[in-house]
Formats: sequence, C-alpha cells, structure tokens
Amino acid sequence: MDHLIPKNKGGPDIPDNAVVACKKCNSSKGDKGIYEWFELGRRYEVPRIAEGKYLKLLYQLHEENGTLDIKDTELEELCRQCELGKHCPEKAKLTVYCLESILRRALTEFKSETSPGVSSLSRKAISKTSPIEAHRVLRRWIFALCIIAIGGQLFTEISGTFFSTIVHFEAGFPYAVAGIINSVFSVLGMVCYIVFGAISDNLRTRFGRRVPLIFIGMVSTALLTFLFVMSTDFLWLLVDGGILIAITSSLIRISNSLTPDLIPLEKRGRVNTLLTVMTPVGSAIVWIPSLISLLGSGGSFSGEAVIIQFGAIVLAIMGVVVFILVREPPVPEPAVGWVKDLKKTLDWQELKKQKDFFKLFFANFFISAAGNAIFLNLFNFVGSINLELTQVAIYGPIALAIMGVGIYFLGKSIDKIGRKWVTIVGFVFAPFGSWIIALSNGVIVLLMLGFAVFFPFYWGGITAVTVWQQDILPKEARGRFFGLIGITSALGTAVGGYISSVMADKLGIFWIFVASSLFLWASLPILNRIPETLVKKKKHPRLDLQR
Repeated sequence: MDHLIPKNKGGPDIPDNAVVACKKCNSSKGDKGIYEWFELGRRYEVPRIAEGKYLKLLYQLHEENGTLDIKDTELEELCRQCELGKHCPEKAKLTVYCLESILRRALTEFKSETSPGVSSLSRKAISKTSPIEAHRVLRRWIFALCIIAIGGQLFTEISGTFFSTIVHFEAGFPYAVAGIINSVFSVLGMVCYIVFGAISDNLRTRFGRRVPLIFIGMVSTALLTFLFVMSTDFLWLLVDGGILIAITSSLIRISNSLTPDLIPLEKRGRVNTLLTVMTPVGSAIVWIPSLISLLGSGGSFSGEAVIIQFGAIVLAIMGVVVFILVREPPVPEPAVGWVKDLKKTLDWQELKKQKDFFKLFFANFFISAAGNAIFLNLFNFVGSINLELTQVAIYGPIALAIMGVGIYFLGKSIDKIGRKWVTIVGFVFAPFGSWIIALSNGVIVLLMLGFAVFFPFYWGGITAVTVWQQDILPKEARGRFFGLIGITSALGTAVGGYISSVMADKLGIFWIFVASSLFLWASLPILNRIPETLVKKKKHPRLDLQR
C-alpha cells in the first residue's frame, strides 16, 4: 500500500489516501506527491484510478482547510516558499504542483502551529478550525503593533525634534550642532540595526525572537531619554543622545520585521495603513502639551524637558504592554548563529541576486532624507510662527479631516491598486504641499492647506514603500535585510537632517520644506524601476482541479 499524500507531509491515514502499489513504485515515490513524482512532462500518464482518488481527496482537503480560493498576492508568496518551485517552468502560475504544495504547507503548518511568518493559507486553515481564537490572537497582535508604532513615533518626535530644541534653545548651540549630534545618532544606529537584525533572525527564546529585543529597546531607550535633559553639556548631549540612545533605539526598529512575521500578506496593506494612521497618536502625546505651552506663552519655548521625560515614561509603559500582549509562534528552523548569517547576507554573490532590494536600498536614502529634513526641525518651525488659538481651532480640524480622508483612500489603494502606484502618486504630490508651506510666510490658511496636502500623500507613500519592502525581502532574512536598508535610512537621515539644518541657519526655517520636496522627487526615478508586487487576476481566483 502507498499513501497518495505522504503522512509526513500532513496526509491523513485513511483508506481514501491509500492505493495498492508495487514495492518498486512505493520505494521510488517515497514521500513525494503523485504529480511531483511523475513531474509535469508525464502528468498525463498518472493511472486513472489513482488520479481519481487523489483529485477527490485533494478537493475535500482543500475545501476543509479553506484553500480552494487564493489571491495572486498569496500565490506570489507561496511560489517564493514552495519547495517544488524549481520544477515549475513559469513562476506565479497555477500548475498541478500547486495542488500539492499549497495543501502540504497548509496541513503541515496547521499540525505544527509554528512558522513565524505564517502564510495566509495556513491562517485560513487554523481559523477554519478555531475562528474565534485565531481572530482574537490576530487582533491582539495588531493592537500590539499599533502600540509599537505609536511608541516609535513618540520617540521619533522626541529625538528628532525635541532633542534639537534642547540643543538649540536650552544649551544655546546653533542648529548645525543639533544636526551633528543627529548625524552621529543616525550612523551608529545604522550599524546597530544591521547587527540586531541578524541577532533577531537567530534568537530563540520562550518569549519569541523579536519581541524580547523590542521590549529591551523600548525600556532602555526610555531611561536614556529621561536622562538626556539632565545636562546641557555638549559631551553629555553627544554621548547620551548621539551614542547610547542610538544603540538602544535600534532594537525598537526590529518591529519592521515583526509586522510581516505576524501579519498575512493579503492584510499587510491595511494593517500597515492602520499603523501609519496610529503614528500621529505618538506625535500627539508630545505635541499637544507643547502647542498648549507655545500658545500660552506667546510663542516662547518652555517645559521641553518635562515633555521629554513624560514621553520617556509613556514609552517604557508601552514596551511592557507589548511584551505582555505578543507571544511569537516558535520558529521551527534552528539558529545558525547571527555572525555566520550576517556574513552570508553580506556575501556579494548572494546580494547580487536581490536586484529589487538594491533599488529599494538606494531609493530609501532619498526617502529618509526627505523625512528628516522636515521632522528634525519641525518644532523649531512651529515655534517660529505666531499661532493664534482661534485660527488653529477653526482651520485645524478641517486640515485634519482632509488628511484623514486622504490617508484612508491611499491606504486602501495599497491592497486594491498596488504598492507602486500609491508610492509614486504620494511622492509626486506631497512636495507640492511642502512648497505651499514654504511659501506661506506664516499665513495660517496656507499653512493648514500645505499640511493637508503634504501629510496624506507623504504618509500614503511611506506606507506603500513599507509594504513593498515586506513583500520583496526574503522571509527567512527579514531582520538582516531590513538592517541593510537601515544603512541608507541612517545615511539619508543624517544628510537630510544636516542639509536642512544648514538651510535653516542660512536661508530661514521655512526652507526645510524645500529640501524635503527635492529629496522626495529624487527618489522617483529609482522607485519607478521596481516591479509591482501586487498582481491582479484576470479571472476568478479559484483553483481548477481539472487538468
């Protein structure tokens, strides 16, 4: 007797999964599926009785496991993971191999309930058996990712904007000194991000591989941030804000790899949009009391140290909550050592195979430069204009409503139209908002209009690029490859922050928006050469069990 679907591949031990076979055929087939054994060229030679039982069993199991319907995005992911892919003449196209490999993956992942980057198909299988529990776990993961996003933005606002305020207004140093400290922070963070990314790929603990590092990063960064305002001495500001915090905050950025580990491919666009929408909450935690302070003191700065320390306390609490909420699924693959893994990733022969990664790698330099060109000195910009509470109360909600609608539709388009389309559109039109702000001369109506144009397109583009990266980067090496992308993030952040600071000193604070727009437009020629990862189906995406 021979099992049509091998037992060690998840096949059931039932009469419908068994046929009479001679010893020679039984030995030759081994643990292969029928079509894998016969191969595509001889698939029409499969004995009719055996094939009839096989197709009937495949249909029943696919139906039970919720894998009859798949999307093109799911098929793309399965092709990258499929062990039969080397036999397929054309990638991302349904063949009889898909009947075996899709079901095999769903069955084996369902039985083991492992795999950190659980595919959408295995999630369907799990939810088919326990939909309430599966939904509850996924919802808890998404909530934890939202907390991490809020905490990350909270720290970005503190380090990118309020650190600069302390350096310039409290310590009395020029803007360029804040740019130097920020550059040291960015470059050192770049190196640490690569190392910690490799460590997270190979860490195996009872609490997971990435969450423990994120927890340590959030708590230790909060402590160092709390201590940052203890002195206005240049050496202290450089060591604490430029060196130590650069090391610890790199651990928080591992969450870039955690998101695709936990979230199925077909939900990543919507989840990443939600994370983008939640980031303003992190900004609000520090900006609302800061704006109240500015409005109440006629535009003069006060209370920055208290705001920084308050934000640090909130960040530490968030780290504890994330650690409690998320229990990563265990990783079946054994660790090979982060040093060895890192060397393999940095091998030029291996890197040359990742052509699309290199395009994202270089485009990310200009994207990061554009972001930091504005956000490094954004609070200084707000402090330089005279804000009236009445005008902000009237025009602010209108601008926020426009931003919300724009972000919603752009975010929805990521999974509907494509990652590339949203990115290009976002980065083409966001700079127009920058120029409106730069030329507003402090007029509140023009400022709100500029913000309403810039932020939806900018955040929409950033979200689409993030999903694009998650689709393209190899699943088993996300931590390391996100670390490599961190190189251009750090370099771009350093260059963008320094250039915008110099322009603010020489030409005026409004020119930071001009610098940002030029960096965004510079990224477009590179992004346009990267293929779209969201493929649209021309017909109903249902597996055809007929040959």
